[in-house]
Amino acid sequence: MKWTRRPELAILEWVDWFDHRRVFCESGRIPPAEHEHRYDVQTESDHEVETHTGACVKAGEVQSRHRRDHWHEEARMQAQDDGYAVIPFSAGRRLIADALSLGRSKHNIHGLLEVDVTKARKRIHEYEAETGTGSSFTAFVIACLGRAVDSNRLVHALRGRRNQLVVFDDVDVNTTVEIDMEGQRIPILHIVRAVNRRPYADLSREIQQVQAKGATSQAALKGRSTFMTIMPSSVRRLFFKLVSKWPQAEKKHAGTVLLTSVGMFGSGGGWGIPFIKHTLAVTLGGIAEKPVVVDGQIAIREMMSMTVSFDHDIVDGAPAARFADHFKNLIESGYGLANGHTAGT
Repeated sequence: MKWTRRPELAILEWVDWFDHRRVFCESGRIPPAEHEHRYDVQTESDHEVETHTGACVKAGEVQSRHRRDHWHEEARMQAQDDGYAVIPFSAGRRLIADALSLGRSKHNIHGLLEVDVTKARKRIHEYEAETGTGSSFTAFVIACLGRAVDSNRLVHALRGRRNQLVVFDDVDVNTTVEIDMEGQRIPILHIVRAVNRRPYADLSREIQQVQAKGATSQAALKGRSTFMTIMPSSVRRLFFKLVSKWPQAEKKHAGTVLLTSVGMFGSGGGWGIPFIKHTLAVTLGGIAEKPVVVDGQIAIREMMSMTVSFDHDIVDGAPAARFADHFKNLIESGYGLANGHTAGT
């Protein structure tokens, strides 16, 4: 079926139907907008509230907040009586769930690797001791990832319209960065751009700057996602599906490669199996000391569990295996690190 109208107009028409013409059984077979209007009529009349900035907000917005709080309080009280707890499912988690729904249609393959990171971690620790400054192990993995993808760019190709693959020159890595938010360590997503053209030291500084901003980074993230969180879930999923058809837009908002780390939240080894929407995703697991044969001798080495995942519709098994082997060798050789110092190339 060929569309004759712009997708955004179709979405707006759907939202109008959802709010104003859809019959909702739970509200007495009337549209949601009419149900909300009847509720507002039964409550206090419209008025305006002066905010700390001197601006005014309409009473409808205040009533909406009161109504939501009232529903939450009723649910909480009912839960206490019945012996269970009710907590909000945050807007951020709903947004992530809808974005990940695209992964259901992908045919993913996963490779479980063990990577010797003894040399790399030793060099990073030496650099920190000599300079007195912190360094990011995640940035080191990103540098290796950018180099490996740059050698085989098909692994981060994005599928566009008309049965075409778009292969970008720059490798943009969507990764998880931990920030301090009101005394708690909270992970947020951050896209590191053009990692295949930047040295490790530069990548490490960027990640540390994001971590230093802390609450500012989280506030900016909330500000960008506010519009998306107020949409109905079905509209958000339609939006994500449309964006996935435009590789340039997907690169801008989601990067070309996903790197997530579950090892930072626990101890010991272990692999994670991700639910991905990217063509290539890397999941860093835990690091554990294990006996390994090195040059014919058994030695205790620091081994990191790592999962490399591919969209099998785009990447075949043989290229995937070659990429994984190259990526592993870069990490084990300490690529981008030289004698405790960060390399410039």
